[in-house]
Amino acid sequence: MVVEVEQLRKVVARACREVIRPRARQTDEQGVLPRENLALLAELGLFGIEIPPEYGGAGLGAAALAAVCEELSWACPSTETVFRASLSLTTYPLLHFGSVEQKDRYLPKMATGELLGAFALSEPEAGSDVRALKTRATRTEGGYRINGQKMFISNAGCADLYLVFARTEGEGSRILSAFLVPSDRAGLSFGKKLKKMGRHGSVTAPMFLDDVEVSEDERLSGEGRGLRVAFTTMVHGRAMLAAAALGIGRAVLEIACAHAQERIAFGRPLGSMQAVQLKLAQMATQLEAARGLVRRAVEQLESGQDATQISAMAKVFSSAMAVDACREAMQVMGGAGYMKDSLVEMFYRDIKLFEIAEGANDVLLLLIARQLGMPRWDR
Repeated sequence: MVVEVEQLRKVVARACREVIRPRARQTDEQGVLPRENLALLAELGLFGIEIPPEYGGAGLGAAALAAVCEELSWACPSTETVFRASLSLTTYPLLHFGSVEQKDRYLPKMATGELLGAFALSEPEAGSDVRALKTRATRTEGGYRINGQKMFISNAGCADLYLVFARTEGEGSRILSAFLVPSDRAGLSFGKKLKKMGRHGSVTAPMFLDDVEVSEDERLSGEGRGLRVAFTTMVHGRAMLAAAALGIGRAVLEIACAHAQERIAFGRPLGSMQAVQLKLAQMATQLEAARGLVRRAVEQLESGQDATQISAMAKVFSSAMAVDACREAMQVMGGAGYMKDSLVEMFYRDIKLFEIAEGANDVLLLLIARQLGMPRWDR
């Protein structure tokens, strides 16, 4: 398996180096979904990494997907975001909670990249606090009628299949259910693309559900089991996000090292100065520490262990590492790093999201504390 993953990484790294990174600045400046990049990923068979061969996928595990997320993030965070939102947050729960019929219907087309997925949990007044979700699915004859609004949805309006979470009865988070909603379903609409600090090529927008009809067969897992679907998905998602953070951390370290060797200041290379060397050494050390956490998280996912704690740790540490790395890389580069034609400037804007997405780092630290046996903070 290790050999397969490293071979895959080499293939993806080459595509990233030769095709995807050269387009990254243009993707960011134009704010357009990088469809050419997605077509290349589909051609390489990357949308089917974790999908079993019987559905047309490669049947590889979390380590393979983590490697791809890292390489894509190194090249173009916008492309990586679109890709990861579809695989880690839509394909993964379908694989683990979908019925045979649901898998037969969607997985073959998701494996080829023909269908793009999106995860619709957050709402205007509900992010980390899932108990505050207001979207409701009311029982009808043979199915449900969904009404509500979702917010900050990656791939909104671009995806073909949405995993939507809604209340099915009563109050509280334990009565959430998950539904597979095709993009052409009547009553499903989207707001304008939101203007973000970074990841401009990744579409994020509000989503509106107005009497959207779904059948009982389109419910993912049992009624009232939506919270389990969401939490299981996010454990996997946080590990993949942490892997993507490695890509940005590695990218800015490489850029800063190259600049330090090439830039002449006070008659000698910038990198000969001890203050610069200490920054670079610290960046490299933090990067390797984050890589160790990501590796542990992936190993636990692949072995079937509960990866809740280690996945949260990897996400918190890796995202903070990458934010720090971007800041230090810009400091090493000085004014050159602050300019719009610098990739460090783009990466710096892109990485901040990782301290917020998939559970804000502050909330995840409380989750880690709960895993250590501390009392719940929300009771």
